[in-house]
Amino acid sequence: MVKKIIPVVYLFIVAVLATATIFGKYMGQAYAVSNIYTSWWLAALWALLVALGAIYKKRRRIRTPHILLLHIALAVILLGGLVSRLTAVSGTVHLRQGVAVTAMETASGSVPLPFTLRLDTFSIIHTPGTTHARDYITRLTVTDSAREEHGEISMNRVLTHSGWRFCQMTYDDDIQGTTLSATRDVYGVATTYTGYAMLLLALLMMLFTPNGRWRGIVSSV
Repeated sequence: MVKKIIPVVYLFIVAVLATATIFGKYMGQAYAVSNIYTSWWLAALWALLVALGAIYKKRRRIRTPHILLLHIALAVILLGGLVSRLTAVSGTVHLRQGVAVTAMETASGSVPLPFTLRLDTFSIIHTPGTTHARDYITRLTVTDSAREEHGEISMNRVLTHSGWRFCQMTYDDDIQGTTLSATRDVYGVATTYTGYAMLLLALLMMLFTPNGRWRGIVSSV
């Protein structure tokens, strides 16, 4: 029974991540992050997959290196989500053209940023011949320790500076201001990416292991 459930849960997680990518493209990365990537139910799915894998491994007494690495990778990815929950800082930054901003707004109040943000221009790119918005582009200046850096944020482009990630969220009706999501998640992201790297390695090992099940399937095609 466990053996049959594991592929279903795994494929469902893959489908969720693919859907998150689509939502990120059309509704912005901030929406995908807050509603899918960091959601409690996605973390619960990862936890379920790890638990099922542990049960299956124990029952079958599996000692194959790539299978062990696969389960460890899933556990590390789950740990990354927990680390993000405990250590990440997130909020929003509202910018008006030409006005310097040095703080972001969070659920607990205003939090200072270690640099200054200033909106230079905000523009909406429409699909040719229509009034449908194809993209939103925020161009801004980041001033850090007397050093200026010019950046651009759009629906598919995230600005990263000193460990902070800024994503496009919404804009003011007069097109003179914009709201960005601001997130700093150094440890959680590093842990999660490590888990994904381990997962990729495990899948490659599974595919190319001599006399392995997947190698046999590929050879028979």
